[in-house]
Amino acid sequence: MMTSPLTTPSTSIAHRLLQLLNDGRCHSGEALGRTLNMTRSAVWKIIQKWRALGVDIQSLPHQGYQMPYPLELLTLERITAALDPPIRVLLDECVILDKIHSTNDYLLSRVATHPTQTIAAFAEYQTQARGRCGRPWIAPFGTNLYFSLLWHFSKDPVEMMGLSLAMAVAVFRMLQHYGITQDITLKWPNDVLWKGRKLAGILIEMIAESHTRCAVVVGIGLNTRMPATYADQIHTPWTDIYQITHTPPQRNQLAGLLLNEVIQALQSFDQHRLHPFLAEWRANDETQGKKVILRSTQETITGIMKTISDEGELILVDDSGVETHFLSGELSLRLTE
Repeated sequence: MMTSPLTTPSTSIAHRLLQLLNDGRCHSGEALGRTLNMTRSAVWKIIQKWRALGVDIQSLPHQGYQMPYPLELLTLERITAALDPPIRVLLDECVILDKIHSTNDYLLSRVATHPTQTIAAFAEYQTQARGRCGRPWIAPFGTNLYFSLLWHFSKDPVEMMGLSLAMAVAVFRMLQHYGITQDITLKWPNDVLWKGRKLAGILIEMIAESHTRCAVVVGIGLNTRMPATYADQIHTPWTDIYQITHTPPQRNQLAGLLLNEVIQALQSFDQHRLHPFLAEWRANDETQGKKVILRSTQETITGIMKTISDEGELILVDDSGVETHFLSGELSLRLTE
């Protein structure tokens, strides 16, 4: 079942205003007010609300309001059109959320009531988006991709080790299919980079249902076209699809390709665990063989990142020559300056 809950853009005055501005032309407040049967002041208030959500609406003196580039809002029809038929059959439900705290939280809340269903959730805007270790994830309206998938494994939760690496490889494959074939690398345990700058991040959350079954929510944030006004809020090197391709990102196509690759990867991991992903990860590892800093809440270790184990552990040779294996947990990996 494919649904699109929450607000319906066609019946929301705020969304009607956004649709009018989405043609890229300049519209006066008076003209917008006439079309929407409201005052210029009411138009201005709605525009301020959209700006607060991250929509880039410019004010041109003596002319009116204009969006410098159109937004491609997500639609179920275009997303599901990119799915392979066998993948479409596996998907029980796909939702597009206009505004939500977190797509991960949304799906975690449905685990108990949907114990066997595969559910995908996309959001145009998240108010409490987060990455690993509770770090905030910048999530302006209608520009990037915010996606989560609920999947059930007939496995003990301890067998999930390495899943984050598999999901990073799934994003890597999706970018290849989209046409970005150069300079994409992976950083343990689950970052996708372009020329060393973060392009996508992954957050996996798990609920153990029994010793032989668990529910997993895979959350992925992909930067497609980050508004310039948000640049100062991001404190690590980053990039987006637009900076890489210099063309407007096709958000619905990207969403469909991402959903397709993630479900395929989950199927493969369910059957073979991390084995089908190891070669791609190791061939595209950003830090392999390089000097790195590994930080936890207790300590900081420097050394050479050797490789990843067959189980997805980071293998680090520290400055004293001792080789240690690390699970992801609350660890942060960085290249040294």
